[in-house]
Amino acid sequence: MQSRAGSNRFPTERLQPVHALVAQACAQYDEGAQCFDTAADASDESGAVWVGTPEERSQADGLDCGFAAQGNAGNLLTQAAATGKEITNAPVG
Repeated sequence: MQSRAGSNRFPTERLQPVHALVAQACAQYDEGAQCFDTAADASDESGAVWVGTPEERSQADGLDCGFAAQGNAGNLLTQAAATGKEITNAPVG
């Protein structure tokens, strides 16, 4: 896996909380990608599955998991942005 931009640099102490939230969001997106991969593996070339088969259940579970992870990651990034704004607006010292 490729290194993320800026991942080799450590945030300042003030921005550690933002960094932690972004790292959690990235992990959620990675989890979601694995879930979508599971859903794709259960499907045929057109994305279809037969109703009532184990493949249908696997596809549905993978899609549910993937979209849930995507939503969770987005929420974490929103929280990180709000935390960053609070930090930058707070007096230093």
